[in-house]
Amino acid sequence: MTDQAHPFDLMIIQNSDKSRVLTIFDSRWGMFLFPYRKMTVIDQGPEADQKELSYVTGCLAELLRTPAHSIHAEMSLRALTEKYSVSDKVSRLYDHRFFKVSVDNLNEEEQFELAGTKFKWWRISDLEADSDTIAHNSEIVAADDVVVAGIAADKDGNGSSVLRRLDEKELRVWLEDYSLGDLWRKNILGGGLSRMPPEA
Repeated sequence: MTDQAHPFDLMIIQNSDKSRVLTIFDSRWGMFLFPYRKMTVIDQGPEADQKELSYVTGCLAELLRTPAHSIHAEMSLRALTEKYSVSDKVSRLYDHRFFKVSVDNLNEEEQFELAGTKFKWWRISDLEADSDTIAHNSEIVAADDVVVAGIAADKDGNGSSVLRRLDEKELRVWLEDYSLGDLWRKNILGGGLSRMPPEA
């Protein structure tokens, strides 16, 4: 594994009923990925997070061709995640800031295109079942589904995955003993199993 962490912002855009998340087609990888940008402010702390939030909001306004005031974003989690690089055949460490985002009046068709960029909405369960996504981005799905920076997947009455806000204290307890990938692979935070942390 390489020692230096690669810093990236990941944007988890939820639809209006919070049942799906938005991905963008990445021609380099030939697949749909969560929108991401290289992090501009590496520093820790509230001021640095706020600067990065402003940057992310501007990026999303440009990407989605929408005014910045229609984008509602918050930083949910910052975490180090390990991901295997298929192209480089090496595990890499990533420093990720995860942003939970909603956008007013965003197109909610399953797939749509804006200025030549292809977008696709996914249910969490479909992301987990997609072999390309898991092969190339299992750790990202782990963290995003984790569900995604403080959002956890629950099952609704029909058995479909829906997103819920994960209590920050609950997540911290789990992260003392497990990586985000472990939590996802064990289905601890991903729908169906009990998610009560062990007694402190």
